[in-house]
Amino acid sequence: MHHIVEGAQVGIQNFTFRQGDDVIEGKDIPAEFDVILSGHIHRCQVLTKDLSGRPLVAPVLYPGAIERTSFVERAENKGYFIVEVGFIQNTILPEIKWTFHELPTRPMYVIELAYRGLDLKSLKSLLNAKLAELEHDSVVKVKLNGLLASDKHKLITNKFLRSIAPATMNIDLSVPGCIIQVQSNSYLANTIFFVTCIFRLLQN
Repeated sequence: MHHIVEGAQVGIQNFTFRQGDDVIEGKDIPAEFDVILSGHIHRCQVLTKDLSGRPLVAPVLYPGAIERTSFVERAENKGYFIVEVGFIQNTILPEIKWTFHELPTRPMYVIELAYRGLDLKSLKSLLNAKLAELEHDSVVKVKLNGLLASDKHKLITNKFLRSIAPATMNIDLSVPGCIIQVQSNSYLANTIFFVTCIFRLLQN
């Protein structure tokens, strides 16, 4: 299947799925199954108990994604399961064995740059130079900090980054320290650009 079962975890802070319309509770797993193979969760994990500690009627195997596509997966091993289904010797009771086989993962990098003193042409040249040093299948996060003139901040976007990065590279933008410099004495203009910056921070 391709769904969430209670107890599944994701993210660097180990967010645990508990209840919700899109979460299958452990007690609802049909007893007729010997093993559940599922997608949807990118982290490799095996669920054998519900969140109350009760054993599941069948183990839930999430092999996870076979490659990293997000920085929240940067510490996760990627690979696949080989599952063997048989019977316990001299019985008709099912025996399930699984083995995880790790695969090579895509390298992940953080590029930190400061806006201060850089126009768009210089910023693009610097980014091109740094990206050229990386493997073309890398997962890259660009962190921009510092002072940026209001007439330029709208141009520094994920779309801009993807236009200069190799097509095989996963790249996104983070602006945790963005400060917009507004060339205006208008209170309304300052307010608009401040709100725009906050919105961009929330998007990243």
